Amino acid sequence: MHLARLAKPTRLELQGKNTMTLTEPFLSWDFVGFHEPAWVDLPSFTEIQAGPYLPQGLLSSWDSYHRLPKSDASHLLERSQRLGEIADQLAGHPLEGPLQDWMLWLERMARLKAGYLNALLRLETEGWFEETRMEAYLCDLSRLCDRGRKPLYLTRDRYLLPDRAVFWGDFWMECLDPCHRQEAYLHKVWQQRRAELPPYLLWLEDFSTVAHERWVRYLTPAAQGEAILQIDEGLLRNMRGRALNCAERQHFLFVIDLDGEIYVHRYEPWLCHASFTRGQAVLGAGILQAREGLLTHLKFESGHYLSGPEHWWQTIEILMTRGLHWGERTRVTVFDRFRYISTLVPTRALASRSGFFSSLGLSSAYLSE
Repeated sequence: MHLARLAKPTRLELQGKNTMTLTEPFLSWDFVGFHEPAWVDLPSFTEIQAGPYLPQGLLSSWDSYHRLPKSDASHLLERSQRLGEIADQLAGHPLEGPLQDWMLWLERMARLKAGYLNALLRLETEGWFEETRMEAYLCDLSRLCDRGRKPLYLTRDRYLLPDRAVFWGDFWMECLDPCHRQEAYLHKVWQQRRAELPPYLLWLEDFSTVAHERWVRYLTPAAQGEAILQIDEGLLRNMRGRALNCAERQHFLFVIDLDGEIYVHRYEPWLCHASFTRGQAVLGAGILQAREGLLTHLKFESGHYLSGPEHWWQTIEILMTRGLHWGERTRVTVFDRFRYISTLVPTRALASRSGFFSSLGLSSAYLSE
């Protein structure tokens, strides 16, 4: 992908069909904040075995919905409308006890799925064009030109984890999926036959990905504001002024956005580095540990953003410019292509870029790359 094209224009043409502002993050139609997978379809009639509990009219609507082709874009609107009708029928058929919770769950699932199909319908209307949309999503990078900073993008490569026999990486499609699923392995299967298959997200409808499929929950604007890191008197603090503190095996994820704002959040299973900026480009990403606000460990490890030497030093510079107190017992961990390097970095090593890399034991030839 030729990112140089993003330096000057503020709009992109989507193959003649539409225009899109480069900074538009699709806030109006993704599923940020939901705690249930919106892509999961209603179970079939036989799966729920609900005959005795549901009215005949609802059962008829349910059956006709499942008869509609899932991977045919021409049926997206009809499928969404049928789901809305089913949800209204479920809401109008109250039950008591445990069955009431079950009905509410089915109603919520129907409405979430209808919303997801509307998102696919918008993609169908505007054009699927994944590569073009990805360029638009990255945003206008011209404001970085005068700062001499190097943006860091979502991983576009795919790696095999031998111990788990699964593919990992290739996260760029995740930010275009309204539900942000991590399905590099399925995208690989689709790419091999893309000429004879429907668009990727529509193909997944027929593939029926399961409820426990791994996906990323992006932070809402309010939660993003709460995650801003404060550096006060050299110490790391949250927005409420409390010093960051974690046990030995606990850690925080952090990213630095294109404006130099630092976001941090205690690690949670649903959280990843893309959660903070919705998968857009950043200046730095990694893991940190702190005791009573004092930074003890800075680890440049991120699956979504595989940072390199330039980004390591860029992050250090931003932290020091913000007034971070660097203790003599602060450890830095980086991944040098084939190995992890983890060592204490003294304050004097931060006086220059070469001093920082020399403290990691990296050669001058490596520094020039």
